[in-house]
Amino acid sequence: MPSKVTEKAWIERIKSAYVSCNYPLASKLMEQALIETRSAASLLEIAGMMAYERGQYQEAIRLIEAAMFEVCLSISGQLTLANACLKVGNVATAETTLSFLVECIDRVPCAMLLDLTHNLVEIGRDDLAIEVCRAALSRHPGDDNAAFGVGFYIYRSGGSLEWAQMYMSRAVELNPLCSMYRVNLAIVHAELGQWAEAYFQTTQVQVSEVRSLSCGCLVDRVKDIFLHFEDYERLAELGAHDG
Repeated sequence: MPSKVTEKAWIERIKSAYVSCNYPLASKLMEQALIETRSAASLLEIAGMMAYERGQYQEAIRLIEAAMFEVCLSISGQLTLANACLKVGNVATAETTLSFLVECIDRVPCAMLLDLTHNLVEIGRDDLAIEVCRAALSRHPGDDNAAFGVGFYIYRSGGSLEWAQMYMSRAVELNPLCSMYRVNLAIVHAELGQWAEAYFQTTQVQVSEVRSLSCGCLVDRVKDIFLHFEDYERLAELGAHDG
């Protein structure tokens, strides 16, 4: 006997329980809904996202892939599928899904852009990460993190130093207190032979902040800039130059 409750109504009930953090109820409702709707594709997709939240990554993939054979997945469903694939080491499927999301970037909500960027970087697609950061910046021109992301990934992928410098400079203008922005901008200036600009940026950052950077190579590059200007006082604060 078919259920008198529509798919839409089931979804609303499940979402309501989930938003209220009543996860046992949400799971029970989902089980009942899948039985009564004979595993409707829209519910399979949501079940897959719920499985991902529980850390059941293979189950999440199974459910979401079952749904995608019948309906077009939502952006959330596709991003969850990519996340789950990365968790289990299926990089190829993750890359295919993530690449598709970049192609339809205008449809990806702002709240998902950061997650999308991190996933692309994880699979070594800095080129696509640049596009996502550009999209974020075009939506919010005051987003210093997006501006820096464009410049940083251009630089890291071997792109134009001038373009990297332009975007990093914009990030510094938007958030002048961020030491990470200034240090990376200084390194780009140095690679362009703009030593005075590089030195200026490094002197705007406390030596203690440079020392706290997690990447040792950044610290070494700052040492090179200090050495170029024979700033032995800051070098001594930062630590002996390694030659």
